[in-house]
Amino acid sequence: MNDKQIGGDHYAKHKIQPWDIIDEYGLNYYEGNIIKYVLRHRDKNGLQDLQKASHYLEKLIADMDEPRLAFPASRIHTLENGMEIDLDDGWIPWGGGDCPVGDDSHVQVIFRDSIEGEMQSGGGWDWEHHGVDGDILAYEVIT
Repeated sequence: MNDKQIGGDHYAKHKIQPWDIIDEYGLNYYEGNIIKYVLRHRDKNGLQDLQKASHYLEKLIADMDEPRLAFPASRIHTLENGMEIDLDDGWIPWGGGDCPVGDDSHVQVIFRDSIEGEMQSGGGWDWEHHGVDGDILAYEVIT
């Protein structure tokens, strides 16, 4: 899986992928994004990626007052629409951006309007956020 990257080579040219670090350490969404942006900044967006990492770090620090958000012991995550997902069941919170899976990956998604999307190839969804009911808030890779 690590020999394939959609959109660029800023991860694929390295031996250790950010998602391997995120998985190994069991990092949450904010921690994972901090790692991702710091690791790719030299090869992709420079200062902007470091600013994004800093933004996620600020959010992580701010949420330390509410440990249930920053470090969910139960691995239940509440999406911005109030819907809860179980991270142990394979659901991954999504904040918008480039498609995180390959075009041949089948995924199930949860939209902002709480409707679950049927399994479809990853490239078949609009992964960007536009502030509409159809924004993807979480996904689960099926195959």
